[in-house]
Amino acid sequence: IVRWSSSVAWTNVMVGDIDDDGRDDIVGRAGGTWYASHLKNGSYTTEVWEQWDAAINWVDVSIGDLE
Repeated sequence: IVRWSSSVAWTNVMVGDIDDDGRDDIVGRAGGTWYASHLKNGSYTTEVWEQWDAAINWVDVSIGDLE
């Protein structure tokens, strides 16, 4: 498991299989940057997943498997 910084104001933290490997991943947003923690090469890693416009007040953010 990985640790996320407690000094960051995390929002929209969710669990879902974002890389389609059959395992749950953790995603969360800090400002307009989305981060994802997932299993990669045998260990969990956290990396930037996506970038959104931080000036927009995003509401009702969800995660789902739409395949």
